[in-house]
Amino acid sequence: MLNCTIHSVTPLPHAGQVRDFFPKDSSLVLRRGQSFRLQIVCSAISGAYDISISFTSFYNPTQTYGEYNTRDFTQTARQIVLEVKIPYSFPIGKFSLSIKLTIREDREVRFSLVSPSLIVLFNPSSYDDVTYYPDTLALRYYHRADCGVIFRGTQESPEEYPWHYAQYSDECLEVAMRIISNMTPVEAADVIKVCQHLTSRINPFNQLGIFKESYSGISPASISPAQWNSSLPPFKRYLTGKYPPLPGECWTLSGVLVSLLRCVGIPARPVSCYNAAHQCKKLGRNDKYFIHQVGLVDSLNKDLTWVYHVWVEAWISSWGCAPSWHVLDPSAHQQSSGPFRTGPISVSSIANYKTFPICDHSVECVAGEVNYSCYTFRVAEISVLDNCWKFTLVKIEDQSNWSQVVTMNESHMLQDITDTYKLDFGNPIKHTEDILFETFSETNLLEIGTDLKFGIRVKNLSDFTHKFEGMVSVDSILYTLRKLSHVTDFHFSGSLGPHKSKEFNYVLKYYEYSSHLQHQCFLRLVYQAQTNEISPSQILLTSLFLRVKGAALTIQMPTELKLNAQYRIKISFRNPIPSYLTHVTIHLNNNWLMKEPQELKFRRAVKPDEEISVIGKLHPICVGVHNLYATLTSVELSNVYVTQSVNVINP
Repeated sequence: MLNCTIHSVTPLPHAGQVRDFFPKDSSLVLRRGQSFRLQIVCSAISGAYDISISFTSFYNPTQTYGEYNTRDFTQTARQIVLEVKIPYSFPIGKFSLSIKLTIREDREVRFSLVSPSLIVLFNPSSYDDVTYYPDTLALRYYHRADCGVIFRGTQESPEEYPWHYAQYSDECLEVAMRIISNMTPVEAADVIKVCQHLTSRINPFNQLGIFKESYSGISPASISPAQWNSSLPPFKRYLTGKYPPLPGECWTLSGVLVSLLRCVGIPARPVSCYNAAHQCKKLGRNDKYFIHQVGLVDSLNKDLTWVYHVWVEAWISSWGCAPSWHVLDPSAHQQSSGPFRTGPISVSSIANYKTFPICDHSVECVAGEVNYSCYTFRVAEISVLDNCWKFTLVKIEDQSNWSQVVTMNESHMLQDITDTYKLDFGNPIKHTEDILFETFSETNLLEIGTDLKFGIRVKNLSDFTHKFEGMVSVDSILYTLRKLSHVTDFHFSGSLGPHKSKEFNYVLKYYEYSSHLQHQCFLRLVYQAQTNEISPSQILLTSLFLRVKGAALTIQMPTELKLNAQYRIKISFRNPIPSYLTHVTIHLNNNWLMKEPQELKFRRAVKPDEEISVIGKLHPICVGVHNLYATLTSVELSNVYVTQSVNVINP
């Protein structure tokens, strides 16, 4: 009787391979193009044998991904050593290896073994893979980096919000493998199909995904999307099978998608678009309606311009072209076809979507978010006839828009990539005006406890005296332009002589607007003004978005750490608001500086102006300069975080 067992399955050194930090469990993690050694120990071996290896799905044993026959192995008296290389065309996923040893003479199968599980991923460091990224320095950030930032805030004051991707965690790897297990072998080998399936599970049409998109600012599960700063908690909940899914917004959806893409070997990065057009009735056109001295008409303003919108760029090869950045958007307002969300679509096709041969609904939607014209209408009558509002065209503000697309580059700096998305509209139309309205604000980012100072400047550029009137309406809104509450109005009027100017200054006290700023909302200042004698084109309608800057965390730690040493650091915070903070938790994230993310909870409510501190632990495992990300969450206050760089040396 021939008794055989699998002694070991180990990876072989591979030139230029990416160093992985996946958990050391019973699974062997390999990338396409890499090899592994299979060592089989037997009671006795004689004669000539052939060996066949079958890859079957770990989750569905009836699904076989290919069978490979080989005579290329080393045989001794009691063991067989076999080296296997994963082809670049091989599907990714989690597999079991079925090994058969057959006598060549009579084709008798002597034994059949099943090895520990094997995980195959894309290989972005190899030139022959469809995810190959040539810049090794940038690859470290776009693929290996466990932490990063997602840009929020406003175009004038971008906010770097820390995010823990956790792509090397057990949970992230398990979620990615479960999603891919529902794909056929052909689909699992196609990077485009893999991107589509991963995107579709972030925010699906049913209730079986990781998130359920919610922009209300309030969660029925008492978990605000504003409190998320890591992909790990959503992954853990998803694996438990608890429903309904967690509430999520575009930036949380994108953060989790980046985690899954990097986990399977696809370089990815979050991308933020400021002043992004959404839900427009006509592609490339954003209409606004207002009533003089009343403000914007919410029932008519279905075309929205979000303060910011976040999607994902993945570095892949599509349709036989060289690898490049492709857009993926898991948000519900975008849909390609069938169950899939937006993408993947190449960025080059967005800027040239009118002439690009592969042009679908996805391309036009993303192009319309970045490239659109603004049209302003003044409602002439407050009446409805045959379900239609009566209004008159007042002014076309511009032939182009003011959107901006940014991301974080490999040097940890904001990178403006707007030009890669923009169409060429030519020069904007300029209007000749007799009266010029100019808006101004003392700051684009409010400090906690400070008053808001702003105003409007009116200039008469003509040789005649003119009268004017207007107002500034202040509301609290979400970044999706959903109005939460009305704060106050400021009215102004007057007359100006030839070539004269006049300035109106206003102050909005902190106590007047602070109670309106909940659930990560903004202050929106809508300026409107007009003259009474001149043509309707002499009208101003513009908006300014302001965000309150989050309070600061302070980290006390050395600027230089030793590899594999243990350190204790102190994180301090002072409550800046005149109310108690409850459920205060400080999160520490960086895969290179600690064994696992840390949650440091404060056990009681924090009083107004009280300073608290907690102790965290660091254990550096990788040499180089790394960023430590600390984020504070509470029920009453969010948007509190700090990033601090530290150099890890090998003594």
